[in-house]
Amino acid sequence: MYKKICNRCNKPSYGSSEIGEWLCPVCNHDLTQSKLFIASEPIIRPLHYLKAFQNKEITGKTSKIDLTV
Repeated sequence: MYKKICNRCNKPSYGSSEIGEWLCPVCNHDLTQSKLFIASEPIIRPLHYLKAFQNKEITGKTSKIDLTV
């Protein structure tokens, strides 16, 4: 299991594949080129980095993720 951290909304996104298109499930930002982490790997971020994203508004876009079963 892998994860990427969205640089727009600062939320983690989890997936089972290292390759292919990767979109943030929260804000639909393209994470394909973002750094890949092992899901259990702790991510340590500076406090000032987190505060920068607390008040940032995310525009609501429709997701390209297909949720049909």
